[in-house]
Amino acid sequence: MSKTTVASTGIDLSDTFAFTGTVSGTPSDIELITTTNITSASVNTCDFTSFSTDFNHLIVKIADFQPSGNNGQLIVRMQTTGSSGFSSESNAYYSTRTRVYGNASSYTTNQSGFQGTYGVASFGINSSGNGYATVGSHMDLYFSNIHNTARKKTYYGVFWGGGDFGSASHQLCNATYVGTGDTAALTGIRFLSSSGDINGRFSLYGVRT
Repeated sequence: MSKTTVASTGIDLSDTFAFTGTVSGTPSDIELITTTNITSASVNTCDFTSFSTDFNHLIVKIADFQPSGNNGQLIVRMQTTGSSGFSSESNAYYSTRTRVYGNASSYTTNQSGFQGTYGVASFGINSSGNGYATVGSHMDLYFSNIHNTARKKTYYGVFWGGGDFGSASHQLCNATYVGTGDTAALTGIRFLSSSGDINGRFSLYGVRT
């Protein structure tokens, strides 16, 4: 294959270029793996499974989450090589959160922690057409060292947008899985609503280290 060498001053980077081949040699530490866009009113969960060992960490970016039922909270369940599917065992998740929410001139700040059958992710969100739903709700969640077999599986996340309490809110959250197979490799992440089905765009990114 012939090659032409062009000096750096010979390319105008303000121009528009169209590439028909494959550009290699510039790998990114963060790579989009897959996106699931849910618009149907009858989808209960969004699952990501079969994580490549190319990535030690995962990021899930969620845009425009909305449940089909009012006050639906986006929640998380995890699957490991040692669990029985996506674990929903009693008190299998320890969750903590710090949040601010409100509307106009009235805002509330609180912190809390609890055990449950799931990990916390979002505020309670109202269904389409109900209070504050038009603001939208979005999240980023970070899962670290997913293939490690000596540490419990955990994630950290940030939520922002409208909730069932008002037009402005944000939440910092964390959950640690402490159920069966908690130190085994992570093999699956499930998102679902505490009320009704789910809508939204769920994008999974892998992080190389």
